[in-house]
Amino acid sequence: MLVLVVGFAGAGCDPAPLAPLTLNALDSGRDVTLAMHQEVDITLGTVGPGGYGTPSLSSPAVVFEGVTEPAPHLPAGPTQRYQFMATAQGSAELSIPFDGGVDPGAPFTLTLRCCAE
Repeated sequence: MLVLVVGFAGAGCDPAPLAPLTLNALDSGRDVTLAMHQEVDITLGTVGPGGYGTPSLSSPAVVFEGVTEPAPHLPAGPTQRYQFMATAQGSAELSIPFDGGVDPGAPFTLTLRCCAE
């Protein structure tokens, strides 16, 4: 009986990692739900000067794992892939600022919820 109780208690936050959630600039402003240890890959591109900067997170429920510039490299502007991981139950507000050179643009934002609260 104890095994069943433990099994049901952990059902809300499945420890098995799922496929990464893939997002892009069109997803800014969304509220997304993640499983425990699920990765989030966000690809942001620009045209012209500027690029996206260092992300900020409001909570340790989600951690920033890094940013890369995937190929192919376009002459119009950089493409950046940000990677995050859900590490604890809770939610985090994510903001990635945009520095558009002379005219800074709006940041990319998301609300990330781990294991539906």
